[in-house]
Amino acid sequence: MSDSTQPPASDTIAGLSQGLGEWFELQEPGVVWVRYRSDLSRDALLNDLGAKHSIAVLRFDPPSAAQACVWLESRLREYPLPGPDLPVVAVVFPLQLQGSREIFLAAFRSLNLRREDLLLLPLIQLWIISDAVSAMAELEAPDLVSWFKLRRWLNEIPAASGVGTSDADEQHPNMRLAPLASRKRALVEALLRIEAARRRFEQGKQNSVSDLAEELHRLSTTQDNLGMLDAALASTVEATDLSRTLSNEEAFLPDLAGSLNNLATMQSAVGRREEALGTAEEAVKIRRELARRNEEAFLPNLAASLNNLANRQSDVGRREEALGTAEEAVKHYRELARRNEEAFLPDLAMSLGAMSQIYAGKSDWSKAQLCLTEAVQLLLPIYEALPPAHAPLMRQLREAYIQACASANIPLNEDWLTRIEAKLAQIPQP
Repeated sequence: MSDSTQPPASDTIAGLSQGLGEWFELQEPGVVWVRYRSDLSRDALLNDLGAKHSIAVLRFDPPSAAQACVWLESRLREYPLPGPDLPVVAVVFPLQLQGSREIFLAAFRSLNLRREDLLLLPLIQLWIISDAVSAMAELEAPDLVSWFKLRRWLNEIPAASGVGTSDADEQHPNMRLAPLASRKRALVEALLRIEAARRRFEQGKQNSVSDLAEELHRLSTTQDNLGMLDAALASTVEATDLSRTLSNEEAFLPDLAGSLNNLATMQSAVGRREEALGTAEEAVKIRRELARRNEEAFLPNLAASLNNLANRQSDVGRREEALGTAEEAVKHYRELARRNEEAFLPDLAMSLGAMSQIYAGKSDWSKAQLCLTEAVQLLLPIYEALPPAHAPLMRQLREAYIQACASANIPLNEDWLTRIEAKLAQIPQP
């Protein structure tokens, strides 16, 4: 008898592990649906179950949404026929399929259509799915959900010592300057904030939609810092979807534009370049209109979105368009720096550096070198006054400047490089 009409029971890792063990003893075939708050919780649960029971883990990764049910059924049938005990298979669902949440939901519709083929197999199946997508999946497959034997909710987040993606640092060795331990602690803290924000959202508290979207963006940044790109993208998608629900209110349009800007960056990071371009264009459209209404408040945001759009245009080979977009961003940052040099000179230097990369992509090294020469010259006094704050940007500009000078056969300014290195040597390495 399914309990799918009831809210899923909330469990700790230890409590759910014990409860599932007791369920296994009943030898009841079918699906147990487990929602989880964080990847850390999921992995801790699987480790605990694996230490006590014989469990196979199957990652849900069909070749297409239409083939999802056939693929899953064929994979499940590979497990041994029942002996004394039914086999236990944990099916771990991703946040997306083929880089798309829409394809993931279409796959669930496929599972719904042929649910009996899956649910009558002589197996105990644990379907393990993130909170971020579980509600949408259930809406796509209501008949399938009604067949679930149990529904459980894993809401405990392990302590910082258990945090981690085991190979994140090997895959992304230069991803951020912050020490790994502090990045892991930041992830735990972000997940705890998300849990609290989701509770407020589920209770319909005032401002809970915008608050949850903001926390999801913070979580995405933390996940990105740990090299968890797919998870970071999923968090950004959810934040953008939430921001879009508020965008009919003018006060929330800046939030939607910011979400879109972040989403374009994450889409590009996972190789979805055409989608990233469309998302960046939408962000610029909104911010251009906002800047038209209130230039003082929104011109900095427009300039930032133009830089992002230029990068996305360059990614897909539209370098002439990218160059025009980058030139507009530089023009806006020049005006902003004229009004407030201390606040906007670093942004102008960064924008010049971005434009240099577009020239480099066109093999126009002399113009790339001119952009970088101006960028380094602008940033150098500010960098020398406060090295830790500006060292990351200066490192990037220095390397690009050296390469551009060599490619354009133009002598380096050795004095600049000496001054840059002198300050870098004083900054403690992480």
